[in-house]
Amino acid sequence: MTKLLPLGVVVMLLAAAGCGGSNDETTTAVDQRTTETAPDAATVMRDAVERAVADNLTVSRRALWTNEVPPSARNSTRGAALIEMRRSAAERQRDGVRVRVVEPNMRVESVEVDPSYERATATVVLRDRVRIHERNKGSRVEEADERVGVELRRVGREDPPHFVVWQVSGAR
Repeated sequence: MTKLLPLGVVVMLLAAAGCGGSNDETTTAVDQRTTETAPDAATVMRDAVERAVADNLTVSRRALWTNEVPPSARNSTRGAALIEMRRSAAERQRDGVRVRVVEPNMRVESVEVDPSYERATATVVLRDRVRIHERNKGSRVEEADERVGVELRRVGREDPPHFVVWQVSGAR
């Protein structure tokens, strides 16, 4: 009983202090800010570029399967890249070819952002496994092994920054 008494007193004191047990006393809140720092501009830009490349790849893979470029493609792709995506989809549609990505595998190898933060380039490695369906020929599975250069441009002034893929070229 004597060992429990001090513990009971401590619990009551803590409860009274934590609950503002007295109107006469003022309590001060402890500032619990974290010591995290904001990411630097280079990291923010790199993340925006990688996000744009991933968004473009999602649209591209959808266009490979449906042979249609959705209107939302402009959110991730513009310029020569969008023109080429539409041309390729129309060509596959005409030839009766559809491509489904079975095992996606994409890695952004490098990113370089222009000092103006208006343009960027990236090198992307794609090692997808795809199933190609051809009219009157059936389907086959192939490995896609590509290393491409991607030119991106910044659109808008929002924060975080928003880039779109502008041009894609072979970078083997």
